[in-house]
Amino acid sequence: MSLEDESIIRNLVSKLAFEADGDDIEEYISHFTADAEWIFDSPARSARVVGRDDIKAAALQRRAEGAQGAGSHTRHAVTTLTVDIDGDHATARCYLLVLKTAQAAPVVSGMVVYDDRYRRTDGGWKLARRKISPG
Repeated sequence: MSLEDESIIRNLVSKLAFEADGDDIEEYISHFTADAEWIFDSPARSARVVGRDDIKAAALQRRAEGAQGAGSHTRHAVTTLTVDIDGDHATARCYLLVLKTAQAAPVVSGMVVYDDRYRRTDGGWKLARRKISPG
């Protein structure tokens, strides 16, 4: 495992959080592999989205609902992160705090765990799978 690869993946986790809260959906989606999976697994709601196009559509839907993205005043705050690399594959695990009303006094509206899989591609490290579970 190289420290450079670990640093790249740590930064990628953070970039995805910043971009989920921003307005550049194309930049956000560019960090996923073409065949990526996005899985939300909770007793209240479950979803599985496969492929960059469908992940983009789901992110656009969350933006339309005001759940994330520019103007939603929602922030994804990544904490406690581990990264393990094995050749061209890596896993990462972290807690994520979802903050609402970020323009004033932030309120924690949820906590989840991201279980991620990353893959080295010709375009660098990309997110291949993200499973989101209650924290």
